[in-house]
Amino acid sequence: MEILSLSQLMRGIKQVLDVSLDSSYWIVAEIGEMRIHSSKHCYLELIEKKETEVLAKVKATIWAYEYKNIEAHFKKITGSPLRQGIKILTNIQVTFHEVYGLSLSIKYIDASFTIGEREKNKQEVVEKLQKNGLLELNKQIPLPFTPQKIALISSSTAAGYDDFIKHIQQNGNRYQLSITFFETVMQGKDSINSITQNLNTIQNKKELFDIIAIVRGGGAQMDMDNFNDYDLCSTLCKMQIPVFTGIGHERDQSIADIVAHTSFKTPTAVAQFIIDGCMSFEGRLEYVYDKIYQSASRIIQDQHYLMQSIYPKIQQSAQENLYQNKNKIYFLENTIFQKMSKTIQMKKNRINIQENTLLLQTKQTIQNKKNRIDTLEKIIQNQNPMNILKKGYSITKPLKNITLGSTLQTRTIHYTITSTITDISNEKQ
Repeated sequence: MEILSLSQLMRGIKQVLDVSLDSSYWIVAEIGEMRIHSSKHCYLELIEKKETEVLAKVKATIWAYEYKNIEAHFKKITGSPLRQGIKILTNIQVTFHEVYGLSLSIKYIDASFTIGEREKNKQEVVEKLQKNGLLELNKQIPLPFTPQKIALISSSTAAGYDDFIKHIQQNGNRYQLSITFFETVMQGKDSINSITQNLNTIQNKKELFDIIAIVRGGGAQMDMDNFNDYDLCSTLCKMQIPVFTGIGHERDQSIADIVAHTSFKTPTAVAQFIIDGCMSFEGRLEYVYDKIYQSASRIIQDQHYLMQSIYPKIQQSAQENLYQNKNKIYFLENTIFQKMSKTIQMKKNRINIQENTLLLQTKQTIQNKKNRIDTLEKIIQNQNPMNILKKGYSITKPLKNITLGSTLQTRTIHYTITSTITDISNEKQ
């Protein structure tokens, strides 16, 4: 029989649920309890009753990151805020935590459209999107940890455009966010095609962006009809980047708002949400940093105590090893010294022999060179003209060309004689 720890069992349950459950479900339930935490998280207890009998009950949460939008949307459509005792149709994700157990995370609450024929047409578009499996498609894309690269769809003449840009660029936290602006017609008959084309352009460059923001200023309700178009909304649903809408109408919600990942009343709210996402990420980083710092400090402290406890043992063991190996070291030292001395003496003797041999060879070479020089010197002396003169010979050379009347100069050992040519004869052998 396999025995598990409680944490192993809970992790096993979590893994089974993660694999087995769909990404989200639509359910109908009654709000049994509801409270808003100071952190702006909304905690609910959803129940299903048959008369007075409770058939099912589960905890649910709307995180502050999403509650503001969900609450505003519900109140705008129904005219009533979320409260205890009302039934809701909600899109939820089932989550299971090893410590906190089973919980539902509410992603969207659907409020029925009941306002005239226009609302009926909107409902038909919604139903068609839902039938084709598109309604919740963009909502299922996870938000980036920190949205930094924004594709902005708007008109440069729209008031909402300026509000959005200023709020991003002048944020108090000095976050540096990248905004790529796509100039778009935001109302009128050309707006649907303009918005759709820009969405397709962004989709083709999806790796360059974290989110898409569609913003414009407020206007009449009829100006919002382009955001209820099926083709435009289906394109928005299929985007593989989270889409935020802030098209600035307080009293009405477009289908683009419904199918977008997250919708807001104003462009400024979209910008603030993005900044809040950056702040949330920064807060998580600081939390992780604190955890790491605390863990590291605790580990260092534990290791310090451990070192203090084992240091005396290490010191004693080291001293014993040093004492035991002291004689070995002395023996090795003497052995090395003797071998080195013997080697040095052998090298010294060899050097002396080589030195004597070299000295002898050098002396012999010098003597040979000296004898050679003496021989050459004798040869040179024998060929010296002065030595020839000493033997009684003379040397005569003409001072000019040899002709009658030319002068000759004759050199003997003691005299230099100058004579004039009076006769020239050619003697043949």
